[in-house]
Amino acid sequence: MTTTPTFDISKIKDVHVELTDKCNAECPCCVRRISGGKLRPIIQNIELGLDYFKLLDEELLKNVEYWMLCGVKGDPIACTELFEICEFLLEKNPNTYISVRTNGGFRNVEWWKKLGNLFVGTECEVMFGIDGLEDTNHLYRKNVKWNKLWDNLMAYNSTGAKTCWQFLPFEHNEHQQEEIEKICKQYNILLFVQEPFGFGPLEDNKTPPINVYNRDGEYIYNIWPAKLKERGILKGELDPAYGIPEPGEIDQSQNWINNEKGDFDIKCDIVYGPTADLYIDSSGALFPCCFIGASIGYDDDKQIQNLFKNLDEFVPSETNTVKNILSNKFFTDTLPKGITGDLDTKPVYLGKCIEQCGNCY
Repeated sequence: MTTTPTFDISKIKDVHVELTDKCNAECPCCVRRISGGKLRPIIQNIELGLDYFKLLDEELLKNVEYWMLCGVKGDPIACTELFEICEFLLEKNPNTYISVRTNGGFRNVEWWKKLGNLFVGTECEVMFGIDGLEDTNHLYRKNVKWNKLWDNLMAYNSTGAKTCWQFLPFEHNEHQQEEIEKICKQYNILLFVQEPFGFGPLEDNKTPPINVYNRDGEYIYNIWPAKLKERGILKGELDPAYGIPEPGEIDQSQNWINNEKGDFDIKCDIVYGPTADLYIDSSGALFPCCFIGASIGYDDDKQIQNLFKNLDEFVPSETNTVKNILSNKFFTDTLPKGITGDLDTKPVYLGKCIEQCGNCY
């Protein structure tokens, strides 16, 4: 590792954007809802528009090689001006690579063909999160309508644009992977099989399920991981209340980070790598990563909440450029010191950095 932070605008090559916190789906492991049920108070139903991207520094727009339009709290397809934003980014840098991550169950086939025609002939892609087939996809991708999803997938794919299918295997859909592979081969779709997260820690070699709730907060069913027998893992006790946090329970770091320096070995490629990344929240604020950005207002990490009390200071405007934001105290002083354990106040580390990228056990 070097000892100099690389948050120089010229070194930012990858940008992760949360275009909106709006979504048509109710996935049980998304922070948008409590286990797919009640909406969390952090959701404001906001979105970024084309005018926001026109505020970004020209140097950034021309240098970024990869734009990942992927929701933490929402789905980018729910962003009203998504097409216009993609068109603008490609105008500024025709060689940039845009990846749109979506459940695919929103908009109509005409819109999807329009997006496909924009992306065809480029490296840009849409990655559809489809976890099964007609009889299973809705179990995790709750509230996504299969017929609409399928029509949208086929409309986009028919243009010849790069199409990807991300599949999360569970007990209820793992038997369909072979059929999904055949479908992807038939339509020249790239398949990515990814291990799902959200299952609790093992106790006595037993795993709890992911519980799923309705909008009223009532338990409706559960989801178990795939390949339980192959892994030698047993099903744990079914507790319909598992996964529903009590007030004040979501405290990510303050309970276990010592005030003294420890050997947390935080490996932050974003800050100390040869290039730098950036995360843009649906509020428009700039953060070094989604782990920090998505924590604002979500958990009880008092350290993070205090650091971003004045969120407007992190939002680009006509008078507050990206370059200005990247030169503020957080990016140039607090972040690098928080990674090395040299903060002037206790705790001397940034707890979120330890939790996500450090050795905390």
